[in-house]
Amino acid sequence: MELLRCSRLIRYWAPVFIWVAGIFYFSSRPNPLDFLPPSRYTSSIDKIAHVSEYAVLAFLLYRALKKRGGSSFAPPRFSTSALIAFAYAVFDEIHQEFVPNREMQLVDLGYDLVGIIAALGLIWMRERHSDKTKGHV
Repeated sequence: MELLRCSRLIRYWAPVFIWVAGIFYFSSRPNPLDFLPPSRYTSSIDKIAHVSEYAVLAFLLYRALKKRGGSSFAPPRFSTSALIAFAYAVFDEIHQEFVPNREMQLVDLGYDLVGIIAALGLIWMRERHSDKTKGHV
């Protein structure tokens, strides 16, 4: 039983920690997009990256929290996933204040929040549709 519990922990929480470590790594770089050639689209790519990375984080958090047991559709999992993801976004922006050539930008938090809401909104719609097709409302 303990092995199964450990296996679930690794299967569902390891991706969360790996993803967060990736966010931290790129936030620690003075120019996180330096692997791309300079272009007039760099600013747009940065915003898309913010939305995407926090959408994935929200999804991974929801997935990990969902596997704790209970019903498949539980609103507290949405709010918990959103709060943890947004708290990490705030931490990440504060962290960037201490990185050379980087600074905290509130607009980035807005893009992070868009990613969180988009991911959890899509999950909510999918869960709601799934419950309706199973005869639950």
